[in-house]
Amino acid sequence: MYKKVTLLFVFIFYSMLIAPIKESRVNNTDIHIVFDLGGVLVETDSSAAFKELIYHVGPINFSIIILIKLLTLKNPFALDSMIFNYLSATYPRSQYESLACDIKGNLLPQPMCDWLKGKTVSTAILANVLHYLDNSSLTSRDIALLKAISHVIFEPATFVRTRKLISAGVSFAKRCKQQGYKIYILSNWDRESFALLLERNAEFFDLFDGIIISGQAQMLKPDANIFNYAFNETWHLNLERTVYLDDQPENLTAPKNLGVQTILCTSKYSGGKPDFKKVTKKLKSFLQTVDYVSAII
Repeated sequence: MYKKVTLLFVFIFYSMLIAPIKESRVNNTDIHIVFDLGGVLVETDSSAAFKELIYHVGPINFSIIILIKLLTLKNPFALDSMIFNYLSATYPRSQYESLACDIKGNLLPQPMCDWLKGKTVSTAILANVLHYLDNSSLTSRDIALLKAISHVIFEPATFVRTRKLISAGVSFAKRCKQQGYKIYILSNWDRESFALLLERNAEFFDLFDGIIISGQAQMLKPDANIFNYAFNETWHLNLERTVYLDDQPENLTAPKNLGVQTILCTSKYSGGKPDFKKVTKKLKSFLQTVDYVSAII
């Protein structure tokens, strides 16, 4: 009995001794998690995109185009690379331009870089593309499909109608916020369509402690300047306690060089949704390296 009482008092004394130490350690609010948008929190709504294409092309023409391409073993949506090729050929990239890429790893044409940096408007690019298509030697059906794709990409309202939030990403961000972490967004996104996306999903975006898009900053990832502008000049983050999530590996180099922990959001299969179970595991691993004692994701 005496031994049990002694052990109890030792346990209580030890708990009182380490309590102040725990309070001095890192709180949840000292951890900053920065999200990319496309491929992490937002994705293409395939159903909505098909509806928009059918609307612009017409249901009969659209069906014929798809059937012809399938019979000839061609991907009907690979045509969109022609738009990029035209823009690249017509407007050479500046040697000082950021090496911003699309999800396939192709360098973005200069007009798209200017658009994403807020230096030109989508209507100007759309007008140029439509003029090019009207004077091309493509078949009338291919022209119709390319025009429809161009409207989806470069019309802000249409583009936003064909986007949706990634449910797993939303749940992850909400858990981060509920557990006290500071959460932010840093993304390559044009001003016009982002204003509509923000309005459409106001409740979700209100969760974030800060949002910076390229169209406002007039800089593009993976340029190191936009990370410095966001992390240091605007949000004043403790970089050693900051985690950055992105689905494109080229966007991770600059934050790594700043001392930020980075996580590549990959999917279990090609073209799939990001695997947030893997993201959670990597975040837990990082949190264990800091002087951290509170609840983990």
